[in-house]
Order: sequence, then structure tokens, then C-alpha cells
Amino acid sequence: MTGPPDTSRQKRAKPLDVYHTQIIDWEAAGHAVHIIYEKLQGIGYTGAYGAVKVFIVELRKKKRAKAPLDTEYHSRRDIRRILWQNHLEDDSEREIINRVLKKYPQIQPVYAFIAGFRETIVLKDHTGFIKLILYEQERKDPLTKHFIRRLLSDFKSMVNAIVYTESNGFVEGNVNRLKTLKRMIYGRAGFKLLRQRMLYRIA
Repeated sequence: MTGPPDTSRQKRAKPLDVYHTQIIDWEAAGHAVHIIYEKLQGIGYTGAYGAVKVFIVELRKKKRAKAPLDTEYHSRRDIRRILWQNHLEDDSEREIINRVLKKYPQIQPVYAFIAGFRETIVLKDHTGFIKLILYEQERKDPLTKHFIRRLLSDFKSMVNAIVYTESNGFVEGNVNRLKTLKRMIYGRAGFKLLRQRMLYRIA
């Protein structure tokens, strides 16, 4: 490897995604869920009945609330991932972020905090990190209060992790590996095999 691995994740396509517009039309025509499911199977849908039912339930909730019937659905997990990764260069993800922030203005300060937190970590800006955390503590936002309280409980270690390049991550990783191996061979092997397993590395 010539650099750190890419840990970003793309949204996995679902069998129902390509049929959203068709489902909206059939639901508007008054078809029941099982009828829509049978029609979808007739045109090549191979997914589960439950996925169709969930989509139609959400669709009817939006209709009752007179909300726009978006043909693209994003789960809370998807939204959290997009807000954290903050890939603004991606047009589709930037559009999702804008829609979410417009619909839920109460999370706009939280999104600003996430973006600032991520930037200070990437840039190793410990001064900006301290200012950001102390400012968020004074703001007392209920959405970040628990996170800030837990972070401040060991704040010095967090700042040192940004300031210094050295860490005990390698040692802690091997401790976790040792504990895992001990659990795997407990009652079935002795110290000799445990030692060999610890020293063995897959190339």
C-alpha cells in the first residue's frame, strides 16, 4: 500500500430501487400491496414482499402528511454516513445533505460541528480541536451533549492523539488479538499452541 485505505462506503443498490416510480403509479391507482407485489414480479422484481410493503407504508404516510413523494429513499443509517463522510464533491450526496438540512434545520449546528470535528482531526489542528469542543460544550446542544461529556472525561488523551504521531495502538491491537485467540482455544490447547498462534502471521 502507498497510502491509507479508502474506508468510504457506497450505498448498496436494492432490487426495489428501479421500481419506485412504477409503485407510486400503481398505489395511486388504488392497488393493494399484494397486487403491486404480484405486478412487480411480473416485470422482473426478485426482492422480498416485505420491502414492497415497507415502501408503500412510507409512501402512504407521506401522502397523508402531504409531503413530496420522493422516488429515492434514504435510511437513517445512510443519512448518518453521508453527514459524517461529507463528500461534497459528489453531486448526489451534496443534494441529499442539502435536502436533509433544509427539512430538519435543528441539525444544521450538529452538521457544522461534525464537519469541524472531522477537519481538525484530518489536519491535526489540536488548537482548533480544543476550541471546537469547548464551544460545543458551552452551546449545550442535546444532540451532542452526551458525546461531548464522554470526550471531556479523557480530553487530554484525545488532544495528545492529535499532537503526537506515536500511540499505543499497535500494542493494544496485539492485546485484543491475544484475547481473541485465548477465547478460541480455551479448554482445547495449552500455552505452546497459543504462543505459536500469536507468533504466526499470514503474509
